[in-house]
Amino acid sequence: MRFPVTRISPRRFMSFAALAPLGLLLLLVPSRPAAAQDYVCPNGAGPGETVVAMQSQAPGAPPVPICRRAPQAPQSAPSGPAMPQTPMMSYVRPRLYGVHVTDVDRTALYSSNWNQDPQNTLDMAIEYCERQTGKKCVSLGGFVDECQAIVIDARRATYRGLDIDPRFAARTAMEACGNKGPIGQCRLWRLPLCSGLGYGEGNYVGNDNGRTPEQIQNEIETMTRELAAELK
Repeated sequence: MRFPVTRISPRRFMSFAALAPLGLLLLLVPSRPAAAQDYVCPNGAGPGETVVAMQSQAPGAPPVPICRRAPQAPQSAPSGPAMPQTPMMSYVRPRLYGVHVTDVDRTALYSSNWNQDPQNTLDMAIEYCERQTGKKCVSLGGFVDECQAIVIDARRATYRGLDIDPRFAARTAMEACGNKGPIGQCRLWRLPLCSGLGYGEGNYVGNDNGRTPEQIQNEIETMTRELAAELK
């Protein structure tokens, strides 16, 4: 008995062979991922986010962080032993330093803030103080991610207060001064100075916020009177 034999013509066989590399090429072409979207994140990166840049705002205003969603790893069925995975680098919130300095005779108060290098923060403030006064200048204390207030008394002695709230920082400094003598002889030398990502707007953050020198001086005197009355 004879069995039927199917013959493949040479022409048809060559057409199949020509299409094989094309199919392989299509399998090797990777799909293009969707473009990542960046957006402003004033409080820093949250879960599943990462900071990719710092964006400048209006003159005198601090920069704000720009975030992006961290890419999600694709889900796949397990096959064989799990391969060790490299952990992703987590976002480290920048620490922003500040400092108050004065000349040795305590005739003027200067400051520097919003700097990630504490030594550079101090060096800039000292250099500016000595250039303005022509005298040797010294630090009254540095701080980071909080507020500092400096109080001076009638003897030109200084006291400092630290707190995340600027008014509490001022109250702490006034209280320290009142513990050494009459509270009536204590006064805020300047409005509290803050440094940190959480202090981008509002009063008492080291800039005038559009106020005149007279308005700022009135605020200093008002806060001094209010705190002195609270501490009597």
